[in-house]
Amino acid sequence: MDFEQIEDNVIKAINKRLILKIRKKGYDFDIEMEPYLEGRDFLQYGFVWGYIPFNDVYYKFYFDFIEKVTVTKTHFEPKTGLQYYFSDEEEHYAGDESIVHWRNFGRPAPSKTQD
Repeated sequence: MDFEQIEDNVIKAINKRLILKIRKKGYDFDIEMEPYLEGRDFLQYGFVWGYIPFNDVYYKFYFDFIEKVTVTKTHFEPKTGLQYYFSDEEEHYAGDESIVHWRNFGRPAPSKTQD
């Protein structure tokens, strides 16, 4: 699959599990994922972030490592109260709250003004 097909399949998979065929460091493997967020990082690399039920973890896969996306018929309910944090310059300013952005799942974002 080319990059655009991978991105389109991820976007179409709202509330459906994906099976991602990943190629990384010479290994090929399939992994089941519940996609929560599709986007681009500050270097404009496309990625999908979500829940991996097998390992009970949340993980981000870059589209560069995805060979194929298969959309399953299995529906899921997104977990509430999750937050995906990122910053424009993650390596240098991850602790600087003035540039941290978030996307929320099920609850309001924390206030930037702390008393």
